[in-house]
Amino acid sequence: MLAALPPSATPLGAFHAGLRTPTRLATDTAGRLYVTDPQAGRVLVLDAFGRQIAAHASLARPLAIAIDAQGRIFVSDERTRSVSVFDSHWTFERKLGAGDGEFILANHLAVDPANDGTIFVCDGGANEIKVYRDGTRTLRFGSQGDGDGQFDFPAGVFVSAADEVFVVDQNNDRVQVFDRSGSFRRGFALKTSGMGLGASGRAQGLIGDAQGRLYVADAFQGIVKVFDAQGEFLKTIGQFGRGPGQLSSPVGVAIDALNRLCVASANNGRIELFGLDSYSHLRATPARQVVAAGSEASFSVAVSGTGPFTYQWRKDGGNLTDGGAVSGAASPTLSLSSVTTNEAGVYSAVVTGPTNTFTSFGADLLVLAAPAIAAGPVGRTVTVSSNATLNVAAEGDALTYQWQRNGVDIPGATAPTLALTNLREADSGNYSVIIANAVGRAASGAAALTVRRPPSVPNIDAVALRPGRHVQLTVGGDPWYPFSIDASADMEDWRALTNLLSETGVFQFSDPDPTAASTRFYRVRWTPW
Repeated sequence: MLAALPPSATPLGAFHAGLRTPTRLATDTAGRLYVTDPQAGRVLVLDAFGRQIAAHASLARPLAIAIDAQGRIFVSDERTRSVSVFDSHWTFERKLGAGDGEFILANHLAVDPANDGTIFVCDGGANEIKVYRDGTRTLRFGSQGDGDGQFDFPAGVFVSAADEVFVVDQNNDRVQVFDRSGSFRRGFALKTSGMGLGASGRAQGLIGDAQGRLYVADAFQGIVKVFDAQGEFLKTIGQFGRGPGQLSSPVGVAIDALNRLCVASANNGRIELFGLDSYSHLRATPARQVVAAGSEASFSVAVSGTGPFTYQWRKDGGNLTDGGAVSGAASPTLSLSSVTTNEAGVYSAVVTGPTNTFTSFGADLLVLAAPAIAAGPVGRTVTVSSNATLNVAAEGDALTYQWQRNGVDIPGATAPTLALTNLREADSGNYSVIIANAVGRAASGAAALTVRRPPSVPNIDAVALRPGRHVQLTVGGDPWYPFSIDASADMEDWRALTNLLSETGVFQFSDPDPTAASTRFYRVRWTPW
């Protein structure tokens, strides 16, 4: 058997997602990452970009977690000392064994890859490994001690495709290896002083990869130790600290579908990511991009390891080629120029290396027309207790509206039309509207709304006949209100002669159209603005 080579490990950043104390990790075939957070009392489900998909708080203190090939979810509850089984939709199915009290401390779980439905439970409090099939216990092995096949607080379990069961024996600072029936095969020490690393005494979760390498979280030293299946030390990943790529109390590990090592850094409250050998890591800021029509967008995929590598970008599952808005369709970075709604869709990359092909998770691109004002609101003057409506016509996609009075938002005024009812003089002001979407905003000009009390009844104070049979009227009314002077020969058919606005409230008017009629009637009335 050829010796396993040390993996390359590229720091890729971290997932936070509102985590308090991330503890154990598991991944499913769809690429989702499941994180137990005992102090928060919930299990978080994250997508490949670290965005929270769901949160489940049905357990008091969830600790260990595993996902089988059917998507069933196994979660231990430290408080009830049980392991619950849910289907892929989080519908409860059963509890393992006798249910509550079945375990002293079920602190790690592992699914048997060759026997779907078989789950290995690390019961650290009982110093045992317990095996269940369809909810029924079929095997148990281990006891207190430091001999072969004995444990002093087992803290992790992993079942390899080579029919071997690896168990972290924490206080004995070693890993022991068994067959599926629980028979001891061999063991190796986690102490690696020859490599400049002392004993840890706080080894936690572990996971294996397709090359037969074993990754063990060392919570005390803040690193992940890597061994081959025979126990040969290969390297460490990460270092103690709180900075990028550093770990503080790493307690859970998992390898996702993109060949990224995910490490639960409990005291940092985050999941640290490392790309292993040939991996895929889609980068977009943010992963879901919303851009303005006519602008540019780009997506990048990061790959590490022994090449050569080839790239093929896809949109909505179909291969892209260079041309038009697209460039870099066969390169690590895809660029889109002068985008239109035709470029909107889901983008992914297929990366092919000498031994593996990875398909990145999709990243959405949404293309929006920027907001613009086509016609702004028009000002007016109205009377107290009346109603007024202001309108705006806007262009753009997925628009939001916010009306303002004198530059201050009007609560609830978020439609293209602003309806104002039962107005008071205090409602006078400059009204405008902000139009916005994810790619920009536009502001209308201000429309002056003046609310005035109704004027008193106007009077014709005097009538005089001037040379040339011109009639002169002296009219009194409230200043700064518009009035109309009408004339009629029979008091039925009235004709407006003029509209007037007086600064003082008293004004004179001469009828420019004298009549030969023996009778002519005049009236004055106030008119709306």
